[in-house]
Amino acid sequence: MRKIFIALLASLSVLGLASCGGETTKKIRIQYMGWDTGTEASPTLVSKLIEEYNRQSTDVQVIAEFLPDPVQNTLNNYALNESLPDIFLIDSVPVAVAKEWALDLTPYVTADPEWENVDKNLRDAITYEGRVFGMPSQQNYVGFLANYDLIDRKASSIGDANAEDIFYGGSEKFNYELFFQTIKEVKEIKEGSSVIGVNATGDMINWLPSVFENSNMHFVWDSEKQRFDYTGETIIEALTEINKLGNLQEKNTFNSYADPEAPEDPRIALFGTADPAEAFLAGKIGFFQGMTSDSVSDIDFNYAFVGYPNNRVVSAGDFLCVSRTCKNPELAYDVAKFLSFGAAGIEAKYKIVDDPETDIELKGLPVNTDPAITGKWFDYVEMNGVQEIYEKVLSGEVTVIVEGLKPVPGYATARYLADTGITIEGVRNGDSLTIGNLIWDVCEGAIGIDDYKSKMTAEKAELINKEIIDTLNKIKAVVAKYQQTQQPAEPQE
Repeated sequence: MRKIFIALLASLSVLGLASCGGETTKKIRIQYMGWDTGTEASPTLVSKLIEEYNRQSTDVQVIAEFLPDPVQNTLNNYALNESLPDIFLIDSVPVAVAKEWALDLTPYVTADPEWENVDKNLRDAITYEGRVFGMPSQQNYVGFLANYDLIDRKASSIGDANAEDIFYGGSEKFNYELFFQTIKEVKEIKEGSSVIGVNATGDMINWLPSVFENSNMHFVWDSEKQRFDYTGETIIEALTEINKLGNLQEKNTFNSYADPEAPEDPRIALFGTADPAEAFLAGKIGFFQGMTSDSVSDIDFNYAFVGYPNNRVVSAGDFLCVSRTCKNPELAYDVAKFLSFGAAGIEAKYKIVDDPETDIELKGLPVNTDPAITGKWFDYVEMNGVQEIYEKVLSGEVTVIVEGLKPVPGYATARYLADTGITIEGVRNGDSLTIGNLIWDVCEGAIGIDDYKSKMTAEKAELINKEIIDTLNKIKAVVAKYQQTQQPAEPQE
């Protein structure tokens, strides 16, 4: 692909392109900035898609530029100079709303019949106070891949049944109690030939609370109070169950055999590797947490992507915004739609990946649920079990939990980064724990549940949630401006 470098994002908004007769045809420039633009030597599906859009369009030229980390700092610098790119990927949609970078897309999506084809879970995730400020550009499911052969050999709790008849997305028998019991039964520790039930317990807190609440909440998000409930019954119940499984004395997980003080990771001698992905591919792990975009070409045993117990699966994806400073928002919306959920753009993706000269794969899952699209999409998906779970999500048999990092206000701080002020003797050198490390260490068995209950107070929880509360208040103020004027709000000082 011909790579176009931009000296200044705020430069000319119209390009002059030579026509066949030597005359100059004016094309309106739309700037796209993302971390998926690739290079001239290594083009991506997005860069090829932009190339295709430019080939088809008679009046628009899309200019692609790489969006470097830290994403929010980069975009903030452009915003200060009133030179935000017309379309940009964002690692937190609510930040883009609160800082007034993102255009209110509600007038465009409500007039677009294709918007209703977007997975409702994804639409709801980026709707704030009834207004839409982004669009999903891609998604993947996160869940467990099950090694059926290993489970069949080791798990006595399933009786004479085959593992693949119990552990699959939508199975009524695949509940968290049987899952936890099976994990323990798969374990067999022998020098050089060990097998284990699961790679880690630290992320189980992201989906188990939704089982207890019978909801689609990610982690312990309280949708009514609009904050994480760190002291309620649900998190205590979930952490208690996970902590018992992650017990460091029982060592039921791949992670529990790590020893940072040892000269060589003990897992190498036990499992042949310290990498859980490599251990799973070698047939050493019963349930491995992965994504639907993971490569499965090297798997030589009976397996499937099964999601999570109790008919759960997590959706993780990327989101696009159109900037509030965009001079041609209708055209930018059309470009963004082509790059994300639009049927025309998805058809172009099929054409690109079918071209043997591109050597580009179609990754992830469709965000557009139109059967005409999904029917063909899964011709490109190699991982066993993915299509079955996707179809059961659409039928309501499997509950989607939308991962909160990109759509939930203040998520990164309140879920991972906030300093709790809690210290535990012998844990992480006795340093004050971030909320992410505290929750992880309880799940992994390094911290007891009683320590968590005694040290996590309502006052601490409120401080941890402060950024969520502040961001929500800013979003409400921005939305109020849009509702009053139906025009983009003026930028903040």
